Parts: sequence; C-alpha cells; structure tokens
Amino acid sequence: MFETAIEKQPKRKGDAEIGLADIYYNLGEVYFEHKQNKKLALENYQKAKGLYENYPQSAHASMWAKGARNRINDLSGL
Repeated sequence: MFETAIEKQPKRKGDAEIGLADIYYNLGEVYFEHKQNKKLALENYQKAKGLYENYPQSAHASMWAKGARNRINDLSGL
C-alpha cells in the first residue's frame, strides 16, 4: 500500500514532498515495528529525514524529522 502511494505521490516541492516524507516514515515504521526488517526501516527513515529537512520552516516537517533522526539513531547500532 505504501509503495503504491509513493508511486502515485506527486513529485513536487512543498506539501507534496512533505507528504512523500510522511509515507516513507510510515513505511519505516511498518518495517521497524511489524516486519522486523531493520535495514529497510533504516532506509525509509533516512529518505523521510532527507525530505523533511528540506522544510525547516514547517513545524510538521521539523517534528517528524526529529522522529526520523531518533529512529535512525536507534537503528545505527544494529
């Protein structure tokens, strides 16, 4: 479902790109919490973080970038 959403997400700057970051973050959560695939979780959190950090003026993006950084730090020792 998330991979389909990524394919269909508009490739534009702004809210659409933040929406894409949200999808990557949530896909990371699925891999982290449910699939127990830490490598794919890490890859998706890194993609999300990269996109969120393009929008430091957005409270939403800043909050979720911090969450992605925390997850990346959690996974970095694995």
